[in-house]
Amino acid sequence: MTLPSLTRIREAQDSLYRYMPPTPQYSWPLINERLGAEVWIKHENHTPVGAFKLRGALIYTEWLRKTRPALKGVVAATRGNHGQGVAMAARLHRIECVIVVPHGNSIEKNRAMKAQGAQLVEHGQDFQESLEFARGLANERGLVMVDSFHERLVMGTATFAMEFFKAAPRLDTVLCPGRAWLLYLRCLGGAQCAGADNGNCGCRCCTIALVCTQLCGAKDRGRAREHSDCRWIGVPDAKSDCHGDHLAECCPIRGSLRSGD
Repeated sequence: MTLPSLTRIREAQDSLYRYMPPTPQYSWPLINERLGAEVWIKHENHTPVGAFKLRGALIYTEWLRKTRPALKGVVAATRGNHGQGVAMAARLHRIECVIVVPHGNSIEKNRAMKAQGAQLVEHGQDFQESLEFARGLANERGLVMVDSFHERLVMGTATFAMEFFKAAPRLDTVLCPGRAWLLYLRCLGGAQCAGADNGNCGCRCCTIALVCTQLCGAKDRGRAREHSDCRWIGVPDAKSDCHGDHLAECCPIRGSLRSGD
């Protein structure tokens, strides 16, 4: 999979802002005092679904509608945020949406997805079982399976980083909670200064060190170390049995990643 260029991320911003405004970023004095540094926080909890997942879902669904005029609908497996984003995007584009969750999933998130108009299906004891069932359901009903990772999802999610780097002062370090955030931010790093005058893209991302703070196995630590601008910090007493959507998959990401032109 080719990571999107800076130009394509800007195009995604133009599409995204038809559905939602940019989210704010604030520097809170008490947090700065506690940490002994000037800290800026990007508030993705201010999106219409309370999470960054909506960004990618909107861009991906819009692309599906353009490339597949006969599209009936979409299917996704989730424990919450991915499903909320897909459900809202499907509602806005007026297509069918089926969301598969494992038994015992958050009642509040289930209600939120159903409120967006999604058909909620409970299947399996964990995310992997829900995922496999969702893929079978997509084939059975002729719907498109929306996995947790796709080029268009990355393109949409990278818009939050573009907003952040443009609005905040020049940053020394970005804390990325979880491996997916590392990839989304890397797509901006890979596209930094592309086509810009004097090598300055204006997004203030050229000297950022990415720090992945979620401990999810040696493979992820190895991915972080592949990049000279990435550091890995282990979380004290962290357990490796993570339950995030793409962290709970047996085969989460297929294919190689490379920066776009």
